Amino acid sequence: MTLDDGGRSATLSIVAGEGSHNDGWNFNGHSHGDVTVVVPLGIDVSIRFSNEDPANRHSLAILQSAGRFPIAFDAVTPAFAGAITSGATSSTESTPRGGSETIAFAADRVGDYALVCLVPAHAASGMWIGFAVEDAGELALRR
Repeated sequence: MTLDDGGRSATLSIVAGEGSHNDGWNFNGHSHGDVTVVVPLGIDVSIRFSNEDPANRHSLAILQSAGRFPIAFDAVTPAFAGAITSGATSSTESTPRGGSETIAFAADRVGDYALVCLVPAHAASGMWIGFAVEDAGELALRR
C-alpha cells in the first residue's frame, strides 16, 4: 500500500489466491475478515487486482460490511462508484488465473466495508477482508 500525490491518493495491490490459506480463496493470504485495510476519508483509491489462484477465477468489490455473505449475488451495487471488477459475479467472466485489472474510486464516506470476491460461493466461504474509511485515518493494515 502506498500513499501518493501528497496524501490525496492511495494505491493498493490486492492478490487473489496468494498461497494456500483458505484453499486459495483469499486476498493477499487473508480471509474471513482477519485483516482490515484502512484508508483516510477523501482520498482516491486505486486497486491493482490480480489473480494467482491456479484453479479458480476471482473478483473484487467493496460492499457494505455484512460479516456473512450469500452464496450467490444477484444485482450488486458497490459501496463506492467504480469499486468493482468486471464480470464480478460470474464464474466464467471474472478475472482468470494470471489476469489482472485496476479499479479506482473515491473513498468519500466514512464507514466499515468489506473487500469481497463475488464469484458464487467464494464470499460465503470466507473470501473477504475488511475495508474501512476513517475520518482521521491513515493508510494501514489492521489485524
